[in-house]
Amino acid sequence: MNSVPGSIAANKPSNLARNSAISLAVRILAALSGLLVTTLITRTLEPQAVGIYFILFSFCSIGAIIIGCGLNLSVVRLISESMALRRPGRALGTVRITLKLLALATLTFTGVLLLPPVKTLLAALLKFTPDTLLLILVVVWTFGLALQSVLAEVFRGLQDIFRASVYGGLCTSLLCLAALATAALYTTATLHQTVTLVTSATALAVLLCAISLQRVLRHLPSPEPPRWPELLALTAPLWGTNLLLVVLTQADLWILNRLSDSADVALYGAASRLTQLLTLPLLVLNSALIPMISEQHALGQHSRLQNLLRDSAALATLPALGVLALFGVAGSLLLELFFGASYRDAHMILLILGAGQCVNVLCGSAGYTLMMTGHQRDMLWITVLSGALMIPLAFVLGGELGAPGVALGTALSLGFQSLAMCICVRVRLRLVTFASLPGMLHPRRTLKRLL
Repeated sequence: MNSVPGSIAANKPSNLARNSAISLAVRILAALSGLLVTTLITRTLEPQAVGIYFILFSFCSIGAIIIGCGLNLSVVRLISESMALRRPGRALGTVRITLKLLALATLTFTGVLLLPPVKTLLAALLKFTPDTLLLILVVVWTFGLALQSVLAEVFRGLQDIFRASVYGGLCTSLLCLAALATAALYTTATLHQTVTLVTSATALAVLLCAISLQRVLRHLPSPEPPRWPELLALTAPLWGTNLLLVVLTQADLWILNRLSDSADVALYGAASRLTQLLTLPLLVLNSALIPMISEQHALGQHSRLQNLLRDSAALATLPALGVLALFGVAGSLLLELFFGASYRDAHMILLILGAGQCVNVLCGSAGYTLMMTGHQRDMLWITVLSGALMIPLAFVLGGELGAPGVALGTALSLGFQSLAMCICVRVRLRLVTFASLPGMLHPRRTLKRLL
């Protein structure tokens, strides 16, 4: 049996609190730096240019999921299972075959994007024609986001939550912030300059992540790559689910871009960015929970897993409700503080999106529980149904109410998706992920159970 290096040995359930604390510190820094990046962009570019930037970022995020092929999720499951079962060679083999698939997918994506009909379609979707430089930047930016996600999740699979959190977003946000702040001191920013700086910062963050990962992987024994049918059978539904999830979360921007102008997209994007503060607690806990869900399920520790899921959801719900209340009282002031006076009009959008996210937090980590326990196809179908509900709702309500209507359609579909995932976990796994009321009423006791 192969030995496992101590620094990447299989984690214990009691480490959830420690890993969550690490992730919390990193996530707070990432959220604040990311918010400051958006602040710089909204204060240096005109609202029309800001709206175009949000649409370009959305396109690159969706493209990163397309070329990522679901590998960022499957790599966590395969690596965490391999380390739990004391097969580190299989973990290294998973990393190598994953990078080969990602390179192939990137070449395919680039070739398709450069086809004339696709370029014409892209111009119609963006509502402007991108030049050659912008297309090149979009391709590099997309690949950087995809590679960043996969490499960071390799660290998560190895239970290195700190580096997974740092390279999963903080490093990129800090480099973007430094680049944009430096540029703002010497020149008046343009859209092309902003995209160039953000793309360059993303590429540098990926390079640093790759160097750090190589130092860890060289201690593993000879690789034992998983069989292609096994990897593809796991990855395909995860890819579809992940793609639909991102499309579902980004579709509101594209629908609003079709119904209105870039200035409204800028307001909507700023409000959406601020709601990330509300989901931060659940994101923090998920960063530690994702590999543990797969590990505890593989070991048959279902009772312990349910306690982890419900207690984590309870702890995430309390600050989420507090942030939503803050949005209700001082949302307009917060929007003006971060993005400028012209963004006060996004207050109603902020409240609606925040309410939808609160329902999501209350339901806990139901989606990841399905994907990390072999029920990714159920997650896929739930996401399809949610998208089928969200798109017509957003179009109809957006046509009647404008940007708040799009937000309402998005919030309703997100609530439906979250509840459907909870029900599916209950039916398939006999587990409950919904935040427990005692856990919310006695947060100290709940935290002690996780220690």
